[in-house]
Amino acid sequence: PLDVPVNLIPLGITFPSCKDASWAERHGNIQACQILCPAEWRHFAPHAPDEPTVSSRHAPPHAPRADAEAYSKKKEQWRERLLAALAHHYPKTKGRVTSADISTPLSIENYLRQGKGAAIGLDVTPARFVDPAEVEQLDMKFGTVRGLWLCGQDVLMCGQVLASASGILCALRILGPVSAVRFAVRAARLLLPGVVRLVLGAKHSVNKVKSA
Repeated sequence: PLDVPVNLIPLGITFPSCKDASWAERHGNIQACQILCPAEWRHFAPHAPDEPTVSSRHAPPHAPRADAEAYSKKKEQWRERLLAALAHHYPKTKGRVTSADISTPLSIENYLRQGKGAAIGLDVTPARFVDPAEVEQLDMKFGTVRGLWLCGQDVLMCGQVLASASGILCALRILGPVSAVRFAVRAARLLLPGVVRLVLGAKHSVNKVKSA
């Protein structure tokens, strides 16, 4: 991301404060923005401490870093780069950002111990879906602890939507097949009218175009 034009940097840009209707009333015309960007561990590994310090896990903002000065400069490079990308995609934000903080793979590793700063859990490999041992280990019904069920991206697939969906699937498995069928029928009844309206609306639009 530091070596390509800003329009080519793969990003996820969200404005979570826009989802809260009361935010503007409480904070005026100030919005919160989050930018997600891929970063390789090797870019930050030289600054990882030799031994993690447990005391810093819940004591932000700074944990010990090897060559802390160089690490701070590297974070500043990323900060400026991502702000430039933000301004490219949302030009009205240029010069209007009052505060920006950078989290790196070292930050994730410090708080979550994911293994080299991984942000989305386990690698999505073919073995997760075809290797019997891995499939059994990642099953929602935990095999070695009675009554323990698991949900989240690692028992289904990475991504916020699918991680949330895993909670629904896990609950349905706990309730049993009868409840799962009831849920499917209810979902179909709720969704079907909208689908019908969408199809009829599309057909109507096509007919108008043909008539024109």
